[in-house]
Amino acid sequence: MLKTQQSTVHYYEDGDILVTVQHTVFRLHQNFLAMASRVFEDMFAYATKSDINNDNNNNVSCLTLTDTSAAAFENLLTFLYPRKYIRINWENVASFLEIGDKYEIVVVIGASEEFLQCHYMENPLIAFALADQYDFKFVYKESSKLVLNNLPRFKTSPDFHKLSYRASSSLLSKHLDYILAIGNLSELNIQEYRHNCSYSVTHGEYIQRIFAERIKSVQGFPVVSPTNLYEIFFKFEEDDDRFDNCQKRFLKTYLPGIFSSHFGNFEPLNNDKNKHDVEHYPYLESAN
Repeated sequence: MLKTQQSTVHYYEDGDILVTVQHTVFRLHQNFLAMASRVFEDMFAYATKSDINNDNNNNVSCLTLTDTSAAAFENLLTFLYPRKYIRINWENVASFLEIGDKYEIVVVIGASEEFLQCHYMENPLIAFALADQYDFKFVYKESSKLVLNNLPRFKTSPDFHKLSYRASSSLLSKHLDYILAIGNLSELNIQEYRHNCSYSVTHGEYIQRIFAERIKSVQGFPVVSPTNLYEIFFKFEEDDDRFDNCQKRFLKTYLPGIFSSHFGNFEPLNNDKNKHDVEHYPYLESAN
């Protein structure tokens, strides 16, 4: 049997409760932890008196936690206690969220969410999985843009299997709709959309030819990524003398509406929304 040992980081001589986690004993302050967590406050009401007979442990309560690891609990304490510091990163954010959720520690969940908001672009699949699990709507939507833009690659990642059935199904369904929409592009008749300017057969034929060329360039395998598809359909120069004002109005004003009605909404990443000529993505909204 392993012998218990005192924590080298969180063993305070003026503490009034001994918390044992995986053979590590932490001596802590009940009032401080109770302020951070109502769950801790309720648990302390059932703590027993110490059976360790020495002067330092007189009137000290004891509690054993069996549903977390000593490392995760130590990280939590380091985050909570003043004059201690630990940075939330990709290696510990999942465990911070798990223990923060388990003990209902709002400040820990909030800090973890803030980390994901700032760093989701570095690891969008894990960010998406955690956002789905803990209902972080902003991170869910923004990370889904990056995952959907390269879903075939993300599907081969071992992390894809960590997604909930709901999350993986939502991604796959959205991707399938996207593939089917590409296949049905030739069914669109853009000549049904009249311009608010003098319209002629020449206008319509030229626009229809450009549209047909762009459809041809995006069909086939491998499937073009959503951002590349969006660029192919909407990239044109304002001063391109191949287009008159009527045709430019169609490309700039009417074509986006046709595109959205066929593919659904695309938009930039949130931090790029006020910029011009940035990539546009399909996305998922959190259903929670």
